[in-house]
Amino acid sequence: GGGVAGAGGTAGGGAGAAGGAGAGTGGAGVAGGTGGAAGAPDGSGASATRGSAQGGGLGTPGGSAGGGAGTAAATGAGAAAAAAAAAAGPGGTDLPPGGAGSSSVEQAVYSQAFSALKAGSYSVAITGFKDFLASYPGSPLAENAQYWLGEAYYVTRSYDDAGTAFRTVLQKYPQSRKAPDAALKLGYTQYELKRFADARKTLQEVMQKYPDSDASRLATERLKRIPANAPKG
Repeated sequence: GGGVAGAGGTAGGGAGAAGGAGAGTGGAGVAGGTGGAAGAPDGSGASATRGSAQGGGLGTPGGSAGGGAGTAAATGAGAAAAAAAAAAGPGGTDLPPGGAGSSSVEQAVYSQAFSALKAGSYSVAITGFKDFLASYPGSPLAENAQYWLGEAYYVTRSYDDAGTAFRTVLQKYPQSRKAPDAALKLGYTQYELKRFADARKTLQEVMQKYPDSDASRLATERLKRIPANAPKG
């Protein structure tokens, strides 16, 4: 499960790239661009690398195939559903290892927001994840909710809010399995906002801190796309 439809918008797994070109199956990611499992956001070819162990979240911008994440930049938002579906796995809720320690009520509230994300109801998902974090800040599911809040903002091109959400993951949950993806996506949001010096710094930190990860590979690819004449910071 978890395929995304590209260019015209039909896809398995409830995704469908709005105006994007291309899609994939099995990866994670958000923002539909052209490409595989995760959909590269800015419309450049993306593909994916096997869905990230982090629970899915990255997207590749440059064009080959691999499978795991998603960026959100430009053409189409349906891929978030694919990202979520791929990351969630059989249970459909993307519960982290500690998620079993959360109450049934917490899981139900989280799952409702996550289902909205998979269905492409991003405003509903944003409200749901924000309400969850306000009501259950100490939940084992909080780090995931914070991450997916960022993805929901990102796919709707609310880049400032997305950046804040991803930065919060890194500050509050530095050991989270979502941390590599959150760091990468923070770099992507800075890139989309044309804060190229910040994006370069963030993406280089991803490469240094998570050297053998999908996030590092995707960071390397995105760095190549920063204009050569962009400020060095």
